[in-house]
Amino acid sequence: MTLKELRERRAAVVKKMRRLSDAINGDEKRDFTDDEAQEWEDLDREYKRLSAQIQAAEGRERWDADERWSNNPDGRVGRDPVTDGERTYTADGVSRGGESQERFVDLRTGREVRVYGPQDRIARSRGDSEEDDEAGFGRCSLGRIVRAAALGDLSGLREAERRAIADGAAGGGVAVTEALSREVYDRARSYMRVVQAGTRTFVMEAGRQRVVKVTGDPTASFVVPGTAGGELSASEPSLGSTEYSGLTCATLFGLPIDTVEDASMVEPALEKAAAMALAGAWDLAALRGVAPIEPTGLRYVDGVNEINAGGNVNWDTISNALQDIEESNYTANAVILNPAMKYGLQRIKDGEGNYYIPRGELTNVRYLSTTQIGNAYGDGANESEIYAGQWNQLLWGIRTRLRLEVFRVGSDGTDEALTKMLVWIRLYSRGDIGPVAPAAFCRIIGITGVGSGV
Repeated sequence: MTLKELRERRAAVVKKMRRLSDAINGDEKRDFTDDEAQEWEDLDREYKRLSAQIQAAEGRERWDADERWSNNPDGRVGRDPVTDGERTYTADGVSRGGESQERFVDLRTGREVRVYGPQDRIARSRGDSEEDDEAGFGRCSLGRIVRAAALGDLSGLREAERRAIADGAAGGGVAVTEALSREVYDRARSYMRVVQAGTRTFVMEAGRQRVVKVTGDPTASFVVPGTAGGELSASEPSLGSTEYSGLTCATLFGLPIDTVEDASMVEPALEKAAAMALAGAWDLAALRGVAPIEPTGLRYVDGVNEINAGGNVNWDTISNALQDIEESNYTANAVILNPAMKYGLQRIKDGEGNYYIPRGELTNVRYLSTTQIGNAYGDGANESEIYAGQWNQLLWGIRTRLRLEVFRVGSDGTDEALTKMLVWIRLYSRGDIGPVAPAAFCRIIGITGVGSGV
C-alpha cells in the first residue's frame, strides 16, 4: 500500500471516529453505547496501526532520498517548491550548473559547518536526543502539546511531550523538543521565498557564531626548476567571514478554541500557522531587517550592489541588476519582488501594443513575489523595491529549540481572546540571517511603478 493510500485510509477512519464523537457530544451529551464503545476501540486500534505504517513509510521515503543523493552527489532531481516542476539541484541546493567549491568553517572550533540547501531536510531520521528516542522520533505533536497546555489536560501525551511542558513550566512556556522543532523549521523553509530562491540553512552551535567561507582552494602552477621565473609562488585559500548572532524572533497568532479542542484539527492547523508565521518573519528580516534588534536585511547591508530607479522600472533595470551581480563574479538565479511589480513587468508592451518577451539572462532567473516587500517606502510613501541575487550566498543560521507560550486571555490589540473565543500562541525562534557575499546581490530601490519601455 502506498503512502497516499495509507493516508487516505487513515482519513476515512478519522471521519468515522468524528461521527461517533459528534453522536455523544451533541445536544444529548450521552455516553457510548456498548456497540459504539466497541466500534470506537476498533477504530482507535486501526488508527494507531495505520499511523505506525505511515510513519514507517515516511521514514523509508527519507532513506530512499538519502540513498539517491549518495548515488548522485553532483546533482539530483527534485520538485520545484513553487512550480512543482522537475529541476536538477547541485550539491549546494541551487538549480544551476557547476559544482560549488565553497566550504564553511566555524572560526571558533575549526569544524566544517554543514549547510542545508532548499531541498534538504534539517529534521533527522533518528531521535536527536534521549527524550525523542524514548517517545519515538516523529511521534511528538505540536498540536497535542498546545492542546494540553491550553486545556490543562495532560492525558494522552507521550513522555517526551509531558517533559516538554514540564521543562518549560519554570519559564512560563513549553520547550519544544529538538526533533519537533526541526520539523517545524523544515515546513517554514518550504514557505520562505528566500529559501525557495536558494538560501541555505545551518544549525548554530552557539549563541554567536562566526562562519568562515572558503571560496577557493590554493592554486597550483607548473614550474621549470633552476630557471629564471620558475619560482613557485605561494597561494592561499580565498576566505571571507560573517558573524551570526542568536537574535530572538517572536510571532503571535491565534487559533479558534474549537480548533484547539478538536484533536484531529489542531495539529495541521497549528503546524501550518506556526510555520507560516516563522516564514513571514524571517523572509522580512532577510530582505528589510533593521539592526540591532533584527538581522540586517539586504536593504541595509553594506557591499550589496544598488540601483536607485528614481521612478519606473522596466526590463532594462532588471538586466542592469543582473549585470552588476555578474561583474562582481556571481550569477543571479532569482529575483524577489512585490506582486504588483512582478505582474506589471509581465504587462509591458512594445510600441505596437505587443507584450514584450524577455530574452537572454532575463529568462534564466526565477521571479518570486512576496507581500513582505511593500509599495509604501520612501519619503513619498509610494516606493517599492526589488532584490536580485545568487541566493545560495545568503545563509540562515538557526538555534534548533523552539519555545512557545499558550494564553487563554489577552489581546493582540485588535482581537480579544475571551470575546473572540481564541487561544493565543506565542512562538519564539532564535537565529540570524545574512549574506556571506554581499556583492552577490543587487537591490533596486526608489521604484514608483513600471515603465512602458523595455
